[in-house]
Amino acid sequence: MPQLLIVTDALIPSEEGQRLHPLLDPWRKQLLRCSRSWFECNPKTSLEWYSVLSELAPTDILASAVKEQMPDGVRQVWIASPYHAQLIRDRIRVMPDSLLPWSEQDARWICELLNPLLREEGIELLHHRAALLLSCENPINARPDSFAVVSGKMLPNRHPDGDDGGRLMRLMAEIQMVLSLKPAGHRRASGEPDIHGLWIWGGCNVSDDSLEVKNLPVATRNPLLMSLVDATGASLVISEAEQLSQLLQLDASLPKQVVLAGEGEVVVLKSSLIPRLGRARWQPGSVGSEDGLMNMLRGLI
Repeated sequence: MPQLLIVTDALIPSEEGQRLHPLLDPWRKQLLRCSRSWFECNPKTSLEWYSVLSELAPTDILASAVKEQMPDGVRQVWIASPYHAQLIRDRIRVMPDSLLPWSEQDARWICELLNPLLREEGIELLHHRAALLLSCENPINARPDSFAVVSGKMLPNRHPDGDDGGRLMRLMAEIQMVLSLKPAGHRRASGEPDIHGLWIWGGCNVSDDSLEVKNLPVATRNPLLMSLVDATGASLVISEAEQLSQLLQLDASLPKQVVLAGEGEVVVLKSSLIPRLGRARWQPGSVGSEDGLMNMLRGLI
């Protein structure tokens, strides 16, 4: 039985504060019995939750997986997150990552499509199973938001911070153009949504030192994280609400510790024999720090 469950998109902003994701309704009664502790926390992808518990940068975990493929002369690596988008007036809304089908076949296709263009600029797209990493000979000085800030929201129409923010945005725009002209035939044949772009984030300089990445077993259905971790004997579950029913039976008991993440806040639930009284309100009374949250969670695993 897993000891810790993290649901990355469990809390949804509303006029009254936060509300529980509708797909968690099968477990609502169990969740309402739990004690609650609130913490500040920036939005995180499943990989970022895993990486912070492992005390490694998410890009380092992916770079370790593709190190045998890494071209000579690479000085910087980035995570590349594929997305499907919809034009709404003059803005572009990105489909939530949990709703986007993505496979190793898709990763292989997009590398073969884009690399002839990217290599001309000293850039190459690599993949490990379904996970994508962008390698650069010439570092890009930019600090784009995590994909957790982009997924399910409007695509930023401003340059990210850093001297090369414009360069990075131009690169992503060029990738959008190629994908619009050459959509994936195998995805259309199977009725899957087109890929409209790659969000490039998490840039990290390549170190000469060999990085040891310890395997922390985790159960997940996130394609990126599944490509990098083993689930054997996992005491940790990391999931989006959309996939939780694939990992936990609807009538099964939840792990002793449950983390429900939302927009800038997290609530940690601990099972209790005594039910809470009064109307359920998913709003914090007092809020702890993100560092305090992560130290507590590392202690649990």
